[in-house]
Amino acid sequence: MTTQSRRQKASKAALLFGLPRWLGRDPDSGLDIWASLGRYGPHVRRGRLADSPTLYAALPDVDALLKIDLQMALTLLAAREAAAQAAR
Repeated sequence: MTTQSRRQKASKAALLFGLPRWLGRDPDSGLDIWASLGRYGPHVRRGRLADSPTLYAALPDVDALLKIDLQMALTLLAAREAAAQAAR
């Protein structure tokens, strides 16, 4: 393993230790948007665990978790919410 590869892995590990990562507030609901790594993998979450309702949207991989911004999180959450409503 090269020195650069070790540095990249150490940098990624340091970012993962900083989770959950606050991305901002949902302009419509005023709830916080978080990026986190949970039991079922990386996801974004609107609201806190005690808030009702809390909405989750899955992310494809850990790299997406570290790169996602508020606008992309809002887009994913809106798509997840629409899919949930369509299933009802």
